[in-house]
Amino acid sequence: MGEKNMIIRFSKMLSDKIHESDLSVVSSAENPYLDWHAHIFRHRRAQYIMVSNSKSLFSIFMHVAGVTNFQRFFERMRDILRDTLHDIGADLIYQRIIAPNTGSILLAKAQDKRIISSMNDHIGFAKAILDDEEISPYDLSFRINENILTIIKYATPKEAFLGMDAEMGKDAKPESKLVQQPENKNVIN
Repeated sequence: MGEKNMIIRFSKMLSDKIHESDLSVVSSAENPYLDWHAHIFRHRRAQYIMVSNSKSLFSIFMHVAGVTNFQRFFERMRDILRDTLHDIGADLIYQRIIAPNTGSILLAKAQDKRIISSMNDHIGFAKAILDDEEISPYDLSFRINENILTIIKYATPKEAFLGMDAEMGKDAKPESKLVQQPENKNVIN
């Protein structure tokens, strides 16, 4: 099985923040584990980035501080996603499916209104949690991924993510910005 491109679809606000503003629309990734949406939001005085899998809405959160370009965004996303998947017992999904396919990443514009709406629901729930307790963005990911959603047939994002078929979906057409990652960034230790 050959290498496929990971797709990260950015909201307008986040693409502007990381200076990647000239993005176009691309079709779904062949492998749903390689298709992600990213958005930025503010709560009180802090800014956060939420990155959600496009099919399952499995999400991770991070602080915006220090994220000034795509490379910094991707390094942080990759590390948090790897650690989160490890903590839910899904190391193999990361090691066998995600990590080997991050050498080339398609940067695209977020366009699916259902996914964007569900992400906004996640953000609303995240803000409510942040209002009620002091919680790290990392721990917030676990709370959000246990929330039942109607868009994924009354499952949790964690259940939907773990149950995805790695070969579902359509081929992505590289019509957007393709970013090559440095070779040493893909080594799994």
